[in-house]
Amino acid sequence: MYAKKDFICAVMFLVILILCDGSVTITKVKRHVKSRNSKILNNFRPGVKNTTIENSNRGGKGFFFNSGIFTLGKVLNFFPVGGEKECQPTGYNVAKAGICLNAYDCRQRDGRAAGDCAHGLGACCVFEVSCGGVVQNNITYFMSPGFPELWNGDEDCNITIDKTHAGIMQLKIDFIHFTLGQPNRRTGECDEDAMILGDGETNLTLCGQNHGQHVYYTLSSKSESREDEDLQGSVSTTLSMRMRGGDMPRLWLMRLAQMPLAHSAPHQCLQYYTSDNGTIKTFNFAINGRHLAGMQYQSCIRRNSGFCSIRYMPCDDRSFRIGPSGNMTSFDPAEYVITTAMNTMSPPSTSATPSDLIAMDTQNG
Repeated sequence: MYAKKDFICAVMFLVILILCDGSVTITKVKRHVKSRNSKILNNFRPGVKNTTIENSNRGGKGFFFNSGIFTLGKVLNFFPVGGEKECQPTGYNVAKAGICLNAYDCRQRDGRAAGDCAHGLGACCVFEVSCGGVVQNNITYFMSPGFPELWNGDEDCNITIDKTHAGIMQLKIDFIHFTLGQPNRRTGECDEDAMILGDGETNLTLCGQNHGQHVYYTLSSKSESREDEDLQGSVSTTLSMRMRGGDMPRLWLMRLAQMPLAHSAPHQCLQYYTSDNGTIKTFNFAINGRHLAGMQYQSCIRRNSGFCSIRYMPCDDRSFRIGPSGNMTSFDPAEYVITTAMNTMSPPSTSATPSDLIAMDTQNG
């Protein structure tokens, strides 16, 4: 009996909806044209409205017809867009990627809508921060003050990075633009201008020119109570741009992406290359760029499907040079001895061992 009542209610609800839209559908097709010529003139003559198009637009106010329900859903924000997927904003934007969100969620999270996504049900929401900003979203662009103009300020520029959820493991930074002061000429230390990510022994410090580079930084897994009576949350990470190099032009634009375990780099890999071809460069590799001191890190390469080996080649005759200043030693990768039993690659024996070196190793997985 209850099923019968539910069926009757559903039928009545459907009939009411159809009746509400019936008048719109009828007026949509009513149009009287005296002749074919007058019809053509009506369509293209300036200042004359096309009644068919006008009535068709009115039909969009219906509940089911002409996507009226989708328009209503977009306004009332009850359509999920699913998964916060990456999207491409439209028009001119500093940010070249955004997150597909409900338009209301985009505003609530201090984002800016730059086009539609999810078949028009969502907004491509871009997030851009500068000095003093807080990163709380999956994809955020961090820019120098006044970008794209050069900045000559002498004050520090810091931002705070909060995990979007507990499953975030790493922060990937793509340096789209990165120009700071050079390291110390004698020591190679970034003792004036510097980008400092994190604190303590795990911090990463860079300076010089690093556009086109990227890093993966493992975020802290510790928890802390930020305010009294609040639930514990993940420890925040500070990204600081320290300016000590006097009056000089600076510029940066970084893409910050929070990576869950499934998309993280392997353990202890500061850089992770996933394309079939690419270029591995030391940081601050530029004309008159100085070697950064204390850069002991790993650059890892993913083994892609269908490939079984990697060939390394210097970009030019002077692009692969290792050793102290004044006693520069150049190595030809073709001379490297490959020991397959231990899956290692070592430089050929030489009487003068340089203080800097590159070790190549193969890891399974």
